[in-house]
Amino acid sequence: MNIKAILLDVDNTLLDFNECARVSLKEAMEQCGFVYQDSMYAVFERENNAIWKEMEKGLLTREELHEQRFRRILRALDMDENEGPAMEEVFQRCVGEGAEHVTGALELLRYLYEKYPLYVASNARQFRQVKRLEKAGMMPYIRAVFSSEMMGANKPAKAFFDGCFAAMEGISPGECVIIGDSLSADIEGGRTCGLKTIWYNHDKLPVPENCMADYVVHSLDEIRNIL
Repeated sequence: MNIKAILLDVDNTLLDFNECARVSLKEAMEQCGFVYQDSMYAVFERENNAIWKEMEKGLLTREELHEQRFRRILRALDMDENEGPAMEEVFQRCVGEGAEHVTGALELLRYLYEKYPLYVASNARQFRQVKRLEKAGMMPYIRAVFSSEMMGANKPAKAFFDGCFAAMEGISPGECVIIGDSLSADIEGGRTCGLKTIWYNHDKLPVPENCMADYVVHSLDEIRNIL
């Protein structure tokens, strides 16, 4: 591959969002007067994944996502959904502090940094991702963070990737690889826009027949055999 740059997703690719979300959910529940149980995380994960998919499809704005997310979660848990906005506020504050590495992420950044310019592509808020990456010690390896907030569009929209390449002077989509854990936002979005794609399938899910990933890896360490 004639590769001149790498785009990297953040949550569950570089930073462990699942672990951060567990801690943040517990804190939000307890601060809002609920008794947290471990079984609640599965409901959070289901509802959170669903609402982010809606935003990726353009069915919701970011503001609507944050306004509705915990209302939906509490409704699914048969709890008072009126506490949703307060829980969202606590959750956002806690998540913004989460900087636990995905296994092998820092080592991968160090390896790739010696070979390619590295950029981040994320649907999360700009200031939050920069803060978390700085706290994780990863920003020295990253040239720029491209967020949906900054691009004015969400992955997987073409407008998001067009914005990235407008900022990455002299690099075309065919000369770039995107690495991410989302088949829709990262892999389908990247492939549709002409990028090479590496799906980080950390949960070892069955690979769909129509999978658009050029490569599938189950650990970040495997990427060294590709790039």
